[in-house]
Amino acid sequence: MTNLTFYGHSCFSVEIAGKTLLFDPFISPNPLAKGIDVESIQADYILISHGHEDHVADALSILQRTSAMLISNFEIVTWFGQQGIENAHPLNHGGAVTLPFGKVKYVNAVHSSVLPDGTYGGNPGGFLIESDEDHFYFSGDTALTYDMKLLGKFHKLDWAVLCIGDNFTMGYEDAAICAEWIGVKEVLGTHFDSFPYIEIDHAAAKSSFANKAITLHLPTVGDTLTLGNQPTNQPINQSTSQPNYRTGLGYDVHQFAEGRPLILGGVNIPHTHGLAGHSDADVLCHAIADSLLGSMGLPDIGYYFPPEDDSIEGISSLKILEKCRDLLAERHAVIQNIDSSMIAECPRVLPHAEAMKANMAAALDIQPSQIGIKATTNETMGFVGRKEGIAALASALIYIPD
Repeated sequence: MTNLTFYGHSCFSVEIAGKTLLFDPFISPNPLAKGIDVESIQADYILISHGHEDHVADALSILQRTSAMLISNFEIVTWFGQQGIENAHPLNHGGAVTLPFGKVKYVNAVHSSVLPDGTYGGNPGGFLIESDEDHFYFSGDTALTYDMKLLGKFHKLDWAVLCIGDNFTMGYEDAAICAEWIGVKEVLGTHFDSFPYIEIDHAAAKSSFANKAITLHLPTVGDTLTLGNQPTNQPINQSTSQPNYRTGLGYDVHQFAEGRPLILGGVNIPHTHGLAGHSDADVLCHAIADSLLGSMGLPDIGYYFPPEDDSIEGISSLKILEKCRDLLAERHAVIQNIDSSMIAECPRVLPHAEAMKANMAAALDIQPSQIGIKATTNETMGFVGRKEGIAALASALIYIPD
């Protein structure tokens, strides 16, 4: 496992075999990194993925102060050489060098590269680092490219540092695909939030990775975290621990009542009777809510919405689902899918299923395709068979990445 310190944007350092590797130093011009003292940052090696200002801004001053070795492409090494930096090693795509801490390979990135004074910056790239402690991949700035599949095929990676900010690089959806292709279960996100163009929704980004059973770290600038949960001799795509999936089951029933609307899945269903209850008595939403709460080991909806609370009388049950969504978010839990069945002799509800899915998905901040809705009768048996009410069953599958 490796300790990594995040300095904002695409800049981070790692400690490997007693050496400090610093990547893409852009700190002093970054307002999000105003709390970082650049003069205190140490480095034995500085690796630069490409020539853009937001990846090299502090490189010269740190190189001069620390006498670190510069590792980058030929054009960038030459440019720094013209400014007096002689301790450097040039690479180009596919080339590698073995150093005291391990092996560095310069790999493909689909981007552009020009140095701050307009000098051509050579081909942009990423880095593959292989040491006795960890194997990891830094994408640099890039689009999603099929070359990443080769990294997963020929290298056993423990974790990765991937750009996720979209607009100038791949977004988090593509980065999640990259992580899947290269066979890692842990990713540090970079190149996000530093400028308005690359501000992201953190919850949505983590969800994109969690949907593939991958943990995305979005640390605060200055944070240090430990990465690497897979030993390097482990088969690719196999995790050292079981994914943290959890299931929940929900059941609810309400009897018919005159003079009330029939609300199911947030949809007003035309019928002679509605359902009795303290809320809008949406039996489907209630069953789904209890399945989600159960998956997290939490109390049922009566705990959060007690029937003796007059302030919530008549509340829309979509608000109950929103509460479940918030409780899930507090625990970094991500809904994988929900399945449900309604049992009723009447009315016919399946014609309204798509509208129900849309309403509930919006309340839960998921896609309608993640919700299943089925309906059946009770073959005229029991209270449902006597048309005295409606019952609903639901199951939920969630994933908790941390």
